[in-house]
Amino acid sequence: MKTGVFIFSDLHGQQEAACAIAEALARRAPAQVIFAGDAYRPNRSPEAAALLARLQQDGGFTAVAGNWDREPAEDGLKYIMYGDYAVVDVGSHRLFVTHGIHWHPSHLPPAGLGDILIYGHTHLPEARRLAEGGMVAFNPGSCALPCGGFLPSYGWFDGNTLAVCALRNDEIICDCVL
Repeated sequence: MKTGVFIFSDLHGQQEAACAIAEALARRAPAQVIFAGDAYRPNRSPEAAALLARLQQDGGFTAVAGNWDREPAEDGLKYIMYGDYAVVDVGSHRLFVTHGIHWHPSHLPPAGLGDILIYGHTHLPEARRLAEGGMVAFNPGSCALPCGGFLPSYGWFDGNTLAVCALRNDEIICDCVL
């Protein structure tokens, strides 16, 4: 039985990252997959395109657009276009998913749209409660181009804990128990 939510962001069309995400998805076998934007630019490998197409076909996939997803396609290929945000209910939690351009820990979404803010854009992993009893900010880091000396990473939500995990071995980088 599939359980958990797999969360990733900032793929940037990287072949190696797309293959590593596919392997992690096979290991984890999630019930749902969330992508927090920046699918292709600056690269567009066939592996990245195939991964996203497969996830869309498999169902249980939610994605939002990143800042690079809005740029014109230099290669003439159509880029996947998603909305600025999505709201996903997981058990008793409501996840507000965005890339982090408009909404992020310093500029929260409107009240009532979620108790967990999932965002990307910074390429830095984060899992923390913003205020006592308040919203949780969660950034899975980048699966392709991490910043701050972190390893490529993804997020995992089991309904009780949000964890940022190293892409290569699932080791927890940071987490937040709800």
